[in-house]
Amino acid sequence: MIISAYLKYRWYDRYDNGEMRILEESGGDTEVLLSNAEKIVSHNEYQKQKLVKDSKYFKFLFFQIFGSIFPALTILFKNRVNSSSNLDTCYLNYLCTQDMFVFFSFNTMSSSISMAVIGLLNLIIVLRKQIFRYEVPRLPSTHGIQKRDAPKVVFCLALIAEGIPRMIVNNCQDNSMDAFYNYASAWVNYSVIFWIYSKRHGVRKWQQFYMIAVSLILGCFTQAESEIKSGHLGLKILFCFFGIGSTGFFCYQYYYERPSGLGEHQWIPRPFDKSPKNLRDENGIYRPLKSKIVFIVISLTISGLCSSAPIFIPSLRVSSIINIYIQSQLFFYWLFYYIQKIRFERQSFTLLYTSITLFLTISILVLTVVNRYLGAYYNTYKTTKSPAESREFNRECVLPGIDWNHIRQYNGAVIWFMFLLLMDYIDSNIRGVNKKFIFVF
Repeated sequence: MIISAYLKYRWYDRYDNGEMRILEESGGDTEVLLSNAEKIVSHNEYQKQKLVKDSKYFKFLFFQIFGSIFPALTILFKNRVNSSSNLDTCYLNYLCTQDMFVFFSFNTMSSSISMAVIGLLNLIIVLRKQIFRYEVPRLPSTHGIQKRDAPKVVFCLALIAEGIPRMIVNNCQDNSMDAFYNYASAWVNYSVIFWIYSKRHGVRKWQQFYMIAVSLILGCFTQAESEIKSGHLGLKILFCFFGIGSTGFFCYQYYYERPSGLGEHQWIPRPFDKSPKNLRDENGIYRPLKSKIVFIVISLTISGLCSSAPIFIPSLRVSSIINIYIQSQLFFYWLFYYIQKIRFERQSFTLLYTSITLFLTISILVLTVVNRYLGAYYNTYKTTKSPAESREFNRECVLPGIDWNHIRQYNGAVIWFMFLLLMDYIDSNIRGVNKKFIFVF
């Protein structure tokens, strides 16, 4: 896992995503923007246009396959050998399991791959012109489901990287794969966080490193907890420091992110930055929005509460809180983005835009609550218990060949698909606005 993470970082984004620094390289645009300082509220200048280097993401997908799917295949082989004589080693719903095509639980595998199908189909749509040998325009479209956007490609790859191994492992569920689940789940959630981030700040190299490193370490925490037989207090304290520290690093980068179009001498310097600055006067220095400070305080508070909860609640496992920790960060950043759009762009909201956005948002929230409820009260197995004890949670099929866990898997794929549609649509209200007059928040 460590080797694959290193290779992903080295191959995935050696450069700043192949972006066209239009506003930074074109002196004309910059002069026009900065000569009308009275029209700029803080730094209302949009992210630069960017081109996706398609080959780089196929290299990344190559290492995703060998870094995520190949290890899952080894688990499949191990379970196949060990379970040929004793199927009780698997965490399965034996009351609703279909043994087909030499697989122990074909229906569970089918539901698990639904997430990968969503990612693969959208990846084909995004890269359709290269896959089907159509002519690729110099500048890609900047809106819609066909948007060739780097964060969207990463999100689709993350769905594939989580869905296919889940399908493989769920043939004979093993609690040794909990670490991989948290690693892959963290990758998907952080890809969404940085997709939101990129809408106003562009894509940076540190984001890819952050996703890889944090996801990997969270997976290692889960694995370490399963290996330590007694005394998890030290691990919980270490997780608390890591959770607050990683969130603090994100907040630091977010606060000091300099909008493209502004020179270094026109933006506040970072702490401990020794590079010389050509500071003319305070009137020419732009500062981040004050709402960023509110975001940082609340985000660090959420991170502190989640990461310290296992310390004060001894029965709470680190592996159980990791998903809550990540998803709470995603939900709050998503909410913050909504609030900022309402603050600065509400006059551009049409009835159609508001209706579609509300429908997608409410649908995502409702389906997420349903998934949480099913996971809490209708779980068909528990990997935190022994395989024999886990069988006490088995339930009959709700539909032919489908139990509550399968419904959760399909529902999760629908949630991510609707989130993808929402992310493609959320900035359609400013489609016709000059990018030099769009707020960066």
